[in-house]
Amino acid sequence: AYYAEMLQAAQASGSSFLEGYVRLSIDNANLRALVRSLRMGKGPDFLKRALLPGGNVPPDRLLTAGGGELPIDANNSLQLDADGLRALSQEMEAIYSALPFHNPAYREIFREMLAGELPLLFHCSAGKDRTGVAAALILLALGASRETVMADFLATNDCRPGAVRECLEVYRSELEREPELRPILESVSGVRPESMQAVFDAIDRRYACMEDFFAAEYGMGPEQLRLLRDRCLE
Repeated sequence: AYYAEMLQAAQASGSSFLEGYVRLSIDNANLRALVRSLRMGKGPDFLKRALLPGGNVPPDRLLTAGGGELPIDANNSLQLDADGLRALSQEMEAIYSALPFHNPAYREIFREMLAGELPLLFHCSAGKDRTGVAAALILLALGASRETVMADFLATNDCRPGAVRECLEVYRSELEREPELRPILESVSGVRPESMQAVFDAIDRRYACMEDFFAAEYGMGPEQLRLLRDRCLE
């Protein structure tokens, strides 16, 4: 349901980049499922139940991959011109707005935390978007203010100077033609306050309070939230 909603939101935005991003995320999830099923010694029937539709690679192709190469071309899927970059800077919030809801990966994070599986490592491809929202939800569940969450999220930019430089290098020719793209590229390779605000706003539109949100989305009522704070706070 999570990836289906993400794909629907991306398609509704009309952004080819967002749709490509979500489809690559589905490919990534399916490839992880493929590797895990092979490690577990599971057969095709097990894998078929775990694969998600909507990626660039059809589930049937993965079922018959047999260790061969798969036709995933991230550069082709995510290639952006100047107009695409401008659209991305405005439309990335659609992805952030969808992340807190029906998210099995985030549910697993909270399940492991409640079970005492700490410390816990979590990450994603870029380490700032899906990971950033996960960190924000953890902080909110622990009782942090939104101001604290926002400050922690924006600290990502101080930790990723290399990523920003790499992005500027990739788009060097575009920058030579249109120098005004620089702040957009800096925000794409880092994070922006508008993205986390989109998370807050999406939650507020659906739920009256954070307690209702955590209870409905992650099965954490007052007792579970107290347990989480007891495990994580001094």
